Formats: sequence, structure tokens, C-alpha cells
Amino acid sequence: MEFKYAIVGAGEVSNHIHIPALLKIPNTKIIAICDSDEEKAKSTAHYWNIPRYYTDTSELLNDASIDIVDICTPPSSHLAISAAALHTGKHVIIEKPMADNIDACKSICDKYNNYKNTNLKMGIIYNWLFGPTIIKLKGLIDTSLDNILNINIETNDNPYDPMISNANHWCHTFPGGRIGECLMHPIYLLQYFLGDIEIDNVWTAKRGAYQWVKYDELHVSFTAGSKHGNIYISFNGAGPGHTNVTINTRDTVLRFEGYPSTITSFSELSHNASFIKRGQSIIKTISQLSNSMISNTLRVLLKKSVSAHENYFREFMVCVATNNAAPITPEYAYKSHRIYFDLLKQLP
Repeated sequence: MEFKYAIVGAGEVSNHIHIPALLKIPNTKIIAICDSDEEKAKSTAHYWNIPRYYTDTSELLNDASIDIVDICTPPSSHLAISAAALHTGKHVIIEKPMADNIDACKSICDKYNNYKNTNLKMGIIYNWLFGPTIIKLKGLIDTSLDNILNINIETNDNPYDPMISNANHWCHTFPGGRIGECLMHPIYLLQYFLGDIEIDNVWTAKRGAYQWVKYDELHVSFTAGSKHGNIYISFNGAGPGHTNVTINTRDTVLRFEGYPSTITSFSELSHNASFIKRGQSIIKTISQLSNSMISNTLRVLLKKSVSAHENYFREFMVCVATNNAAPITPEYAYKSHRIYFDLLKQLP
């Protein structure tokens, strides 16, 4: 079965993430690109050899050959574009966040409910959940979610991030600015592992020099029944942007390191554990790191590395072909968006 895609939005996320991921998938064609900036639409179509480009979304949606519309525009436009795409019989994929306010998120859910008795699918991209290493982490913990005590998620980036360093980027008009733009990722990751979460405490700081940035660090603590979670985001770090996740359970500690993309697990050791036991634990950790690094390197060298977005698109198309629910339905995404927008209201 062949899937014909149209992408709305010819910005960075389309050119650097979505289009490259889709082009790696067999039986997938990108047949149209749309952007209100004609030069962006035209240059993107030319660079990626996309047959058609549009500057008007309604003209794009009148193309009956399109199967799936992939929305990569700023969140304020997601409601109108997704509703119009459904109306013209297209499956819909929406980049996170689903919209720029919780009422618009609810409207997207309501509008999609009108089509649930059809075969049309709508999915929200929570790409962190589809990264190869996070999938492995999920597999290690899925059987013992009830044993989780707390989760800490740290996202560290540098001041040269292309969004925060660009005073004219749309993220600065969005609630929470650059931090608001990326905050959804750790929230939905906490939701996956902890279930329904509630905000406990919020702390922000500004340490960078950009005048157009209100704050560039955030720390939030959450509760989920007897479980706890923490999110820390900073755009004042050194080196490439990366995320680390630490999951503490009753009998082990799992650690995901985003930059080398490795996972290590530490089994419980008593305070009076012998020298041999401690040495065995260290050797096990070194072995895990080595195996992860070797595996990741081989995947890249053998060109078998698969991005999170590619995994998501593949799963979405399987759901379309089999008429199953899309990965990350609007209803599921609404829960984390509620927390997300409640948190944005508490930011200065």
C-alpha cells in the first residue's frame, strides 16, 4: 500500500526532521508542500524534489490524491488546518503541541470525534516515545510500572540553539517561549511512565543574555499518587542539546543518557555490600555503556539508524492500513496538554 503525503509548513522541522524521515520509508511519497511564504514552499519543493507546492492550504487540500496531511506549522494554526483536512477526507498528523491553548486542543478532539466512525486517523507526534533507546527503556520498565518511585528528566541545551537565539522565531510569541515550545516532551514522557500527573512546584530563572527571552531555565516537580517526577530544562549549558532520564524503582535505577544514547541499570546494593559485589556492579555498568556505544555506532555506520519520527510515521501508516487507532490519539494527548497549559499559566 502506497501513502501519499502533503506537508503543511516548510520550516525547520519539515526540512530537517519530517521530510528526511518520510523519504526513508518504502511505499511513501511526499507529493506536495504548502507554506504561506512562497519562496520557502518553492525552495523546499525544489530541494527535495517534491512535485507540487502551494501557498494556500485550501488549494492543497483540494488535491484528491493526498492521503495524509502532516501539519508542521505553528500551533496557533493547527485547529483550522486539521479540521479542514478531515473535512476533505485526509488522515492527519499534528506536530506537538497540538494547539496553542487548551480550548483549541479540546476543539481538535471534538472535531475528530465527528469522524471516528469513518476510517480517518489523527495522531499527535510525541516523538520522544518512539526513539529507539526510549523504546528499549520502555521495554525494560513496562513490566514494573507500579514499582516506580520517581523520575527525573533533565534537558540541557546551549544558548546557540537555533530557536532561542533567533529573536524572530515564532516560539518567542508562544506561551513560555522556547521553554514552552519544548516542554511538552518531558511532560508526556512523565505521563507515560507515571500516569496522571499533577503540578507541585514551579521555579524559573533567567541566566542568559538574550533580551527577548524572559527565562531560560525551568524546574518543575510533579506528583502522581505516591510517585514523583521532576523536569529540569536549561538553555545555558555547554555542548550539544541532550536529555537525560533517571527512573528509580523499588529494586533498580535506570539511566538514559541522551547524548551518547545509552542505557544503564543499577541493581539495589546494600550499604554493607562486599567489595566484590560493588566491583561486579561497576563492571556491569561499564559493560552496558560499552555495548550501547558499540550498538549505536554500528547502526550509524551500517546506515540502520532509525529516527524517532521515522518510527512514528511507520506506526501511523500501519494503523491506517489496519484501521487501528493511531499512535497518540488526540484524546490521549489532551491529558498531557491539560497539564502543559496549566503549567504555562504558572510561569512568569
